[in-house]
Amino acid sequence: MKDQDKDIVLTLLSDERFKDWVMVPSSETDAYWQEWMYAEPNRKEAVAQAKSIVKGIRFEEAYLETTEIESMLSNIMDERHQESGRFKVERTRNWNSVYRGIAAAVVILIAATLVFTDAFNNVESIFLNGNEVTLHEVSNPKGMRSKVTLPDGSIVSLNANSVLKYPEQFSDKQRIVELSGEAFFDVVKNPDKPFIVRTNKLETVVLGTSFNVRYFDDEEAINVALVSGKVNVVERTEGKSKQQILLPGEKLVYDKAGKSFSKGTFDYDEEVGWKDGVLAFKDADFQSVINQLELWYGVEIKVLGVPSSEWKVNGKFDKESVEEVLVGLQFTYGINYQIDGNNITVSCN
Repeated sequence: MKDQDKDIVLTLLSDERFKDWVMVPSSETDAYWQEWMYAEPNRKEAVAQAKSIVKGIRFEEAYLETTEIESMLSNIMDERHQESGRFKVERTRNWNSVYRGIAAAVVILIAATLVFTDAFNNVESIFLNGNEVTLHEVSNPKGMRSKVTLPDGSIVSLNANSVLKYPEQFSDKQRIVELSGEAFFDVVKNPDKPFIVRTNKLETVVLGTSFNVRYFDDEEAINVALVSGKVNVVERTEGKSKQQILLPGEKLVYDKAGKSFSKGTFDYDEEVGWKDGVLAFKDADFQSVINQLELWYGVEIKVLGVPSSEWKVNGKFDKESVEEVLVGLQFTYGINYQIDGNNITVSCN
């Protein structure tokens, strides 16, 4: 993006009329901004970038006052016009890395496709009830998501930093897979052969449905969200086990420490949008945002300093680069950042 376009983006972000149009468009405001956008050829790209930032990150007024926004925007624009070579070099490096990041992502995607079968799909044989069973293990590192077709034709979308284990052939009575991490299951219906997803604490039993399971060792809860069909979630325990039935649109949260269930509804993008390339935040604090960016993009983030205010991030990014997310955070919370390959340094003001 050219320097002139960047200045247009920053100017638009300070215009309340523009932000109102993006979030709550009307025929009148749409006509005005469409005419403004096409008045000069370089405005279209800048408007698209500014709209992406406004839609991607929203801030709570309780945490950022209007005067603070104006001051922050003024500082960013002042940096753009300073004669200091240090600022000019940093800014150029940040924006150019968008294009380097796209090129790197293409290379990584091609490489991941080529090595997926050998490097991430391990095969082993075990003996179960005297019979030899071939097990497949699909493992995704941070920054990588994949789709797996199971022996019965069911489709699994496997999230980053996740492991799925399944047999080469299911038994005659049931279809069992094991999960560590997060996955979305689109299960082929078979009333005579239940489909079971096992984590170390729960079993999710279905006949044919689509649902999301999230279980990570370092998280306090296990989440099961049902999109269609019907599931029975059963606690894995030697004694009397608890169980809950879920209907479409319902989400179950199992507290590991308290060994208790709670049930409610969920937002589709926030819960399962990841499988479609949507990165979503819901009232996320600073550390949660950092952790999610590392997981989503497969990067390592070094943090310098401490945030000057509490973070409460709400936003959805649809197939956007890590730099585009950081630009939104920079505008909202006043951070600075530098990108060097897969290493990112975030400086808090």
